[in-house]
Amino acid sequence: MAVDETQITTIGRDAKFKGELIIEQSARILGNFEGRIVSQGEVHIAEGALCKATVEARSVIVDGNVEGDILARERLSLSGKARVKGDITAAAIIVAEGATYVGQCKVGPQAAKVNEDLDIEPKPRVSRMTNLNNGAPSTPTTASATPSWLQPPKSAAH
Repeated sequence: MAVDETQITTIGRDAKFKGELIIEQSARILGNFEGRIVSQGEVHIAEGALCKATVEARSVIVDGNVEGDILARERLSLSGKARVKGDITAAAIIVAEGATYVGQCKVGPQAAKVNEDLDIEPKPRVSRMTNLNNGAPSTPTTASATPSWLQPPKSAAH
């Protein structure tokens, strides 16, 4: 669907916006945005933009960086330069080679409809591990910066 250029709200490259943006049409984020974006149209996070926000829209295009949850009621498109860290819910998703994404993903027409009446709220990140046996904080005994499945195999002693 073509977007009417006269109906696009733009956050410029030199702008830093913090708060909630609720619009009926489309938005283009070129600079820094922190908070929440809700649009009935399309939201485009441009290359070089940093969006630390939850984003909810009919269609979402990511060419830049998003740290937060995304709900695309129709379609989510991640370009080869997209960097997303957060949960994704979309009716349809397009992911170009080179895009990176860390989080949970729910895709399909029913996934987007389940969340239609829900507000997306930022989730607190877990800051410590808790031992399930007694509730006391614990640390892993074999902590490693590299997951075990990515580490080279250990050589067997003969």
